[in-house]
Amino acid sequence: MKRFVVLIMLAMWVTGCATGPGPKEVMGKYLDAYGKGNYEEAYPLLSSSDKTAKSLDAFSESEESEFMAILGPKVSYQVKGIKTEGDKAKAAVEIESPDIKGVFGELLGKIMALVLGGEQDNKALEKMLNERVQGKNWPTTTRTEYYDLVNEKDGWKVFLNYEGIDKSQELKNKAEILEKQKKYPEATSALEEASKLNPKDTEIPGRIKAMDRKATEYKARKMYFDQIEVRDVSVEPNNLGQLGVFGELKNRGDRTLRAVAVTVYYLDKEGNGIHEKTYYPVLATGELVGDNQPLKPNYAKTFWYRIDRAPSDWAKKVKVAVTDVEFHE
Repeated sequence: MKRFVVLIMLAMWVTGCATGPGPKEVMGKYLDAYGKGNYEEAYPLLSSSDKTAKSLDAFSESEESEFMAILGPKVSYQVKGIKTEGDKAKAAVEIESPDIKGVFGELLGKIMALVLGGEQDNKALEKMLNERVQGKNWPTTTRTEYYDLVNEKDGWKVFLNYEGIDKSQELKNKAEILEKQKKYPEATSALEEASKLNPKDTEIPGRIKAMDRKATEYKARKMYFDQIEVRDVSVEPNNLGQLGVFGELKNRGDRTLRAVAVTVYYLDKEGNGIHEKTYYPVLATGELVGDNQPLKPNYAKTFWYRIDRAPSDWAKKVKVAVTDVEFHE
């Protein structure tokens, strides 16, 4: 008897799974609800991980939701195909929507033409705006977007990858900081990890290529650092009594330098760095007058920078190092 009950329950579970909404139906239902601004109806159709990452309130109040509240009725969706692999599916959705760029580009052109022509026809402008807002003469554009779905315990759900997108953005921000520090390999690694978390971010591959290029260029520049002698560095007041860092650069290489960056590291009494600031003692401009001159081979250039807002545990000791150069072509 017990085995019979178990078999019945198993059969009911299998039947329930077989007759539940498929990925295409779930995708269509989600798009229909979301497009109409029925966020309370659309939200339960999201994957469990998406609902953990974003509450219903956050989902309803997102920038994209505000956009859909205005143009939702003018956007149509059609699920063109579903590709299923086990518990995952990918939906190809054809979206027809107002051509926002075209609409406002046209409006801006007409408004500028009226203004420049000295015509202040407010009624004409108001008519153009009303026609656009109320749906008359809206040019449309059609595109295909791809959505992911996952099959969970309670059926197929739309997977928007909110958690992955958030973590990916954190890594992109980290990469930006690393780039400013000229830590290009580390920045590339952060971007590669961000791409794994959010494969749909089409910006990342381009940034990785740019980072690799910068790493190669910086490596070539860095090889010249040893050709620049930093000498006679001291911390002392100038003629006005302002405490600063004095020093001199000597170009012992065979290339003319358009720019030289030096970083001043503030040291504590143990000689450990506690603060840093980067300056450009050499920075040639297009005018090439006064101090705006490139640093030629065998030439030297003195520098002085005022000490400002030094940490309280600074021991009035510094280390100055060349951290970047640009060659004068």
